Amino acid sequence: MLKQAVLCSLFLPILFLASDTSAQVYRLANASDYLEGCLAGLCLCPVRLYEELEGTLRLIPDGDNEFEVRDVRWTVLYDSEALHFTGEGRYARRGDGTPNEQRMEVTLTADGGEAILFDTGWIPLGSNDDHIDLHLPMAEIVCSGSAFDLSAVPESSVSDGGVSWSAIKSRW
Repeated sequence: MLKQAVLCSLFLPILFLASDTSAQVYRLANASDYLEGCLAGLCLCPVRLYEELEGTLRLIPDGDNEFEVRDVRWTVLYDSEALHFTGEGRYARRGDGTPNEQRMEVTLTADGGEAILFDTGWIPLGSNDDHIDLHLPMAEIVCSGSAFDLSAVPESSVSDGGVSWSAIKSRW
């Protein structure tokens, strides 16, 4: 009996932590891209577009229309090699009554390199309430930098034909 109690006390916290039902995984859609080059100002260098961006991120509720962004795992095919981005941050929606603006701030590393802040600032919310559609640039681009054009859908909508933002929020 003592062995069972010890085993239960060891594994119960792990089971509890693994069953985070409030988190929603989002998968990047085909419309997602990675850009690199002169993205700001009057710089005269080329912008390179990498269309093979895929991966996921997880949103965890942290207030009304505010979320922690966790487990960012994005991969881009970069000059025939895979470049892996990981990180975390915040995502929020705001507006009078119905959200009409969104903001994402994430700190990302590429293949374990230097951590870089990417920030959309407050931008208009797209017309589809269950998708995340935004341009996510480096927070401080002087001339040359990088950005992501993200189109992400809840992973459940990939398999079950769709789910609305209000349905997702009701699970939280």
